[in-house]
Amino acid sequence: MAKITVYRVRRYDIAADDYAESRRLMTEKGARMIYGEIIRSTAVEIDEMDLETGEQWTPIGYVPKGNGGGSFRVGGAGVKP
Repeated sequence: MAKITVYRVRRYDIAADDYAESRRLMTEKGARMIYGEIIRSTAVEIDEMDLETGEQWTPIGYVPKGNGGGSFRVGGAGVKP
């Protein structure tokens, strides 16, 4: 399986007048697609098969395998995909 690097991404939410973090991990291409800002310090390598089919991001709430029982949290409100 091919490995790919994904990141947490944030985007400015004009309604909340604050940044909101996506509930998904995204590739660099995925972040560009939603005009998101990549949080580089959150880089993690995953199997490409873990991305949603045909997309550049993981399912909502995805926890990378081998991450200490799920201590890595993808959180934040309001930003989609």
